[in-house]
Amino acid sequence: MIEVPVDVNDVINQGQQNELFQLQYKIQQYTEAIQNYENVIKKMEETHKAQINELKTNLNHMEAKYYEKEAENNMLHGALKEKENWNTSKEILDLLGCSTMDQVVSKITELQNENRSLLVTIESNKVFGSSECPKCALYQQEIESIMQNHRSEMQEMQKGYEAQLTSIKTASKQDTMITDFSKLNQEISQLNSENSKLKTKIATLEEANSQISHENMLLKQDKAQLEINNREFNSRLEELNNQLEATRKKDDSIKETFTNLIKKLNYYRAQNGTSSTAICEKLSNIFEELLITDSSKEPNLDELIGVLSTAKQEVPFVPELAGHFRTRAELLYNSYESKLGDIYNRIGGIEDKLQNMNPKFEALVSQITEMNEINEELQERVRDFEENDMAPKVAFYQKQLAELKSRMK
Repeated sequence: MIEVPVDVNDVINQGQQNELFQLQYKIQQYTEAIQNYENVIKKMEETHKAQINELKTNLNHMEAKYYEKEAENNMLHGALKEKENWNTSKEILDLLGCSTMDQVVSKITELQNENRSLLVTIESNKVFGSSECPKCALYQQEIESIMQNHRSEMQEMQKGYEAQLTSIKTASKQDTMITDFSKLNQEISQLNSENSKLKTKIATLEEANSQISHENMLLKQDKAQLEINNREFNSRLEELNNQLEATRKKDDSIKETFTNLIKKLNYYRAQNGTSSTAICEKLSNIFEELLITDSSKEPNLDELIGVLSTAKQEVPFVPELAGHFRTRAELLYNSYESKLGDIYNRIGGIEDKLQNMNPKFEALVSQITEMNEINEELQERVRDFEENDMAPKVAFYQKQLAELKSRMK
């Protein structure tokens, strides 16, 4: 009795398991690559959050600088008003020839006393009349002339003082207005420059966001196509597994048939003569080799056909052996190599697709989500700055500028 050799299915199943292990390893590599991409995305999120914090700090600094300038402007107006009051007091003191307000009060009191004394003298002179006191009349005329001259001088001095005071106030206001106008122009220019830079940065971010959205769309399309290919691959793999199972069942049936044939050969060899024994021995050896044959080892078909032709008349069941042999040969040579060709091609196509997508995926996935959030937050911040900070400040400066221009006319 000849023992049955190693099962052909073990060899075939081992090859299929190796292919499946390789596929699982590639899927594991792809999963690790996705995890690495997620880590890169997380790192980019931290970087962009730092950039947003820096932008917020710059905006707060600009706002603090604006309030500082506004406080300086208020201090300047207060100092100017105090200077105007001091200039007014100084002009009055200089006009009266005094250095302090006490001297001014004393001077006024002295003038009032002299005026009352002069009025008493005039009234007393009126009692006597001009005819009775010619000198009094002359004195009265002289006094009236002096008073008239004094009033004229006082009026001229008053006009000169008012003109000088007006000139001083106008010059001081013009200096203040020029200084304020210059500072205002500088601040407006600075705000316009910062606003222009901010708008440029927004435009750049919007352009980058548009590009990222386009790349994201392409990436989604590639992902959808990859999922379709993956489903087709899984479907094909399931189909091949079903075919493999069917082939295994056929192989088990053929193996059992060959085993029975070997038993028949052994029995026939024991019951017949020398020539038939040699033929049966040869057929038995060929069948034994056939049972352990895989896709990489071809049996000697010519030798088998020659033996079968010679033994056709002596061995009654040779046609049965030939039919089973042909079935066995077809299964061995046409099953796995031809059927696994598609799966090899699909695996190669998926590998090429993944390698082509890796640079694009690494460049885009790390920016898509966070850049969209950054762009929305930045646009909201800009809108809030323009509506709540920039617009009132510009309106306030424009109002001040209009007031300064109207005062300078």
